[in-house]
Amino acid sequence: METFLKYYAIAFIFYVAEIYIFKFSLSVWSYDIFWLNILIRGILSSLSAVILRKILFSNSANFYIKFAILIISSPLISSILLKVLLLNNLDVIFTKIVADLLSSLIIFVLLKKIS
Repeated sequence: METFLKYYAIAFIFYVAEIYIFKFSLSVWSYDIFWLNILIRGILSSLSAVILRKILFSNSANFYIKFAILIISSPLISSILLKVLLLNNLDVIFTKIVADLLSSLIIFVLLKKIS
């Protein structure tokens, strides 16, 4: 449980930045929201991997190899969920948060199993 709380405390910092960047970018992004989400989430997932490695997974062998798969998967899962959930005509930011929470839980469980 302690690892879970630390993981989400670190993730929260990056997530606040992600929501801010996403909300700002919506007004200037002329392409599909799917690609905007993948781009922002991919970059911030990569940055958070470095910090997560040092703080929570320092004893994990081949962490970056394992985490690379998840870094690719997280933005993809989140963006797919975002597109699907937007079919219900919900608020974009609310929908993004729900999609991100679901994908984050999936990624955490997978990361915990492989680390």
